[in-house]
Amino acid sequence: MSKRQSPALKLMLMTYRECCDEAPFSWDRMNTAMSRAMRIAISGGFRFNEGDFREIPTQCLGCYWRDLEGCYATAVADENMSAIKAFEAEYGRVGFIADNVTAGCGNWSHFGNTPSTRKRGRLAVGSEFPWKGEKACVTSFAADNSYFTACSYDITRHPTKYYVTSKKILHRYKITREMIIADRAERKAGA
Repeated sequence: MSKRQSPALKLMLMTYRECCDEAPFSWDRMNTAMSRAMRIAISGGFRFNEGDFREIPTQCLGCYWRDLEGCYATAVADENMSAIKAFEAEYGRVGFIADNVTAGCGNWSHFGNTPSTRKRGRLAVGSEFPWKGEKACVTSFAADNSYFTACSYDITRHPTKYYVTSKKILHRYKITREMIIADRAERKAGA
């Protein structure tokens, strides 16, 4: 008995099959359409099934348009729990949950939803959270998902405009789930 296809998989398969039907074929057009369809599926709150993050690239030639950390960051920022769970199951990622998290979304902007600070939330690449008295930003996850790397920065802005003129790493942290739990307990005890 076959499992029913998720709405997310259906959208991706339709995009793959129908792309370039009414316009000249190009890989650039195909890759752009697939990337955008994935963003729509995640940010639009489409349901994902476990296995979709394996099935979609297998059936839709996902090597060029797929940005895994961008998918996860967008799912976290836009709170698509089925996409989050499907990603974590496929890639063996355990959710790293921190306090006072501002969700980022990697290289993808997520449909105008302004990232808000959550009292407690999952971390993804681009997420910011307080760590050791600084604001740290998640930059990557270990290949074995045992820890993530976060950096704090010394940021200099233009004196009369908002844009950044320089950004230097102050500290680079390798953080495990156990370290987050211990930090939360320390802050609670000190409160």
